[in-house]
Amino acid sequence: MYYKEEAGYTCPYMEFTVHCFEMTSHVKSNGYYELIKHNLITFRFEDIHDSELIGFDHQNAILSLEFEILPTNERGFTPILVEIDPANGLGGEFKAFSGKVTKVLPCDSKGQLTS
Repeated sequence: MYYKEEAGYTCPYMEFTVHCFEMTSHVKSNGYYELIKHNLITFRFEDIHDSELIGFDHQNAILSLEFEILPTNERGFTPILVEIDPANGLGGEFKAFSGKVTKVLPCDSKGQLTS
């Protein structure tokens, strides 16, 4: 988590990149499902609060990344709940008052950038 200063206000933010792909119903000769449409997607969330992240290690495989728009609070802000369901490593959740996708870059099955 980082902090961004704007006009005297310090804003905690989080940015992370996820290797995403589509799993097809086609089973390859090695017995694994064929994975296609590999991309590296970078997310940025600002005004982070109520964060609880656990299990960060050398291999962070996410089973699912879920987003939920929460009810508007008494100050008029509508937070986003981000839940990270781990397959291995990093898991948890946090709330943010803004979020966006900053980059989508094509990659190969190992997460290496392609043209």
